[in-house]
Amino acid sequence: MSLDMVLAVFKGYQDRQVHSQCLAVQIGYWAAYYTNGGKRAKSPLQVIQGIRKQQYKAAHTQQHVDDIQSFDELDAMFNSRLQGGEYLNG
Repeated sequence: MSLDMVLAVFKGYQDRQVHSQCLAVQIGYWAAYYTNGGKRAKSPLQVIQGIRKQQYKAAHTQQHVDDIQSFDELDAMFNSRLQGGEYLNG
C-alpha cells in the first residue's frame, strides 16, 4: 500500500468520525426537543460549525514529518515481521 493510499484512508476515517459526531449532536437535539416539548430548544448549528471548524484547522495545520522516510521504515519493519525475520536498523 502506498503512502498516498494510507493518507487517503486516514482522511476518510477522520471524515467519518466528524460525520458521526455531527449526527450525534443532531440526535441529541431532537431527543431534547421532543422530551421538553420544544421549550428552550437551542439549535445545534453552532456545535456542528465548531466541529467542522476544528476539522478544517486540523487538516490544514497538520505537518507531515518525513512522511516518505517514516513510511518506508514502517513498511520495511512490517514486511520483515511478516516474513518471520527480525527488523534490524541499518
